[in-house]
Amino acid sequence: MQLVLRERRPRPSHLTVLELRELESINDPYVNLVLWPRPTLPWMQLLGCVTSSRHEARKCVTTPSTPLDDLVAPLVRSLDRLHACLLLEDISRLMHVLFTATSPGHVEASLATVHDDACRKFHVDRRSARLLCTYAGPGTEWLPNRAVDRAALASDDLDFERANCAIARDPRERRSVPSPWVALLKGEDAQMRGYPVKPRALAWDARSELLATSGDTTVTVWRFGGRGPEGTRPIQLVGHEAACSALAFSPRKGVLASGAQDTGIILWEPKAGSKPCAFGFMDDFVVNLAWHPRHESLIATDAAGNATIFGPSP
Repeated sequence: MQLVLRERRPRPSHLTVLELRELESINDPYVNLVLWPRPTLPWMQLLGCVTSSRHEARKCVTTPSTPLDDLVAPLVRSLDRLHACLLLEDISRLMHVLFTATSPGHVEASLATVHDDACRKFHVDRRSARLLCTYAGPGTEWLPNRAVDRAALASDDLDFERANCAIARDPRERRSVPSPWVALLKGEDAQMRGYPVKPRALAWDARSELLATSGDTTVTVWRFGGRGPEGTRPIQLVGHEAACSALAFSPRKGVLASGAQDTGIILWEPKAGSKPCAFGFMDDFVVNLAWHPRHESLIATDAAGNATIFGPSP
């Protein structure tokens, strides 16, 4: 019998590759950023002169067969025909690599001269994949995973300088993508973090503006107005003594009913505050809740097979 112990090193979350085709390494589930440090070609040096004047950003939705001529149209006056063609050819080549590496149905392409900090705060990209290339000037800043404070990343602090200092645990870890390097990064799906346990009950209000969830004694309500709930603080409704087992929003007034394993039913008005509005009880732990579609009546069932209709107060 032989025991062999080996050092296990964490797999890198970002890679630097030597060839353009190696950008396909982004498909590795452990990798979220691939960098291609290509050299500055002679025709790219002229693009530095273009950044001295402002040009309107151009966007277009493309497929592998879509011409990109309109994308570089605003720069034609500042570039001669040869350099405009070289720029267009380079963008087309990068687009081809993106389509090959990620197989999207279509891609939104954007080309612009930027004269300020377009993204003032470190954030998680919500695109499934994004290819970036700065042809001239300062490039995009990024942080390796180990240097990110995830709690600070989800904060809604509008003081961007202070927020960035909190997100980057060590300022020495802040990095940038030099021009004209190419970066292919992988985004994350939007998530609402912070649940202490797995949610077991959920309910939307009639306008899909509020989402109520629960997996323990607390009911958590998320607001979906504006940009959505990520980075915001949810409403916490505390009142049950055992795990919540059912949730239901009234179709008319936005009243939330919660039932729990303590046999209790509580009515809440999340938009008005976090205090309970009314209480009710079943014989056993609550299994299901449902509101009448037209009347303000709530029907509840429990584990013993009982069904009770709670009507509005006279």
